[in-house]
Amino acid sequence: MQIMQPYKGSVEINDKIINWQTSFDDSVKFKCIRCGLSCIGADVQVSDKEIERIKEVSDKDFYEEYTTPFGNKRKRLKKTENKCIFLDDNLNCTIYENRPLLCREYPFKVLFTGKNNAVIDVTSHCGCIIRKDFTK
Repeated sequence: MQIMQPYKGSVEINDKIINWQTSFDDSVKFKCIRCGLSCIGADVQVSDKEIERIKEVSDKDFYEEYTTPFGNKRKRLKKTENKCIFLDDNLNCTIYENRPLLCREYPFKVLFTGKNNAVIDVTSHCGCIIRKDFTK
């Protein structure tokens, strides 16, 4: 039996080396088919820089502020009928080239586990995740 290995490596960010490893092994593959399902029900937090980038291509009132349970102020994309305000009736993202980082990373997410360590996790319910070995 062959043991599958996680992907791992390091990246330099702001003069710091971050070591990363995936929570999944190399049997997991992904190819986005732009189905739009990740845009339904999701709360997408956006930074001020992302807001400015989206404003360049949209004149919508597209974000709202909220307070986290820890009292921190954050901003997120608005939703209409539980879907992203930028998802059209054909399930296409109308700001695809300017979409926020959270959308760009989906179905993957980065979890910082220490000062210089991170784990890349995957949302396994995404229909575009392909696994060679389904026994795991």
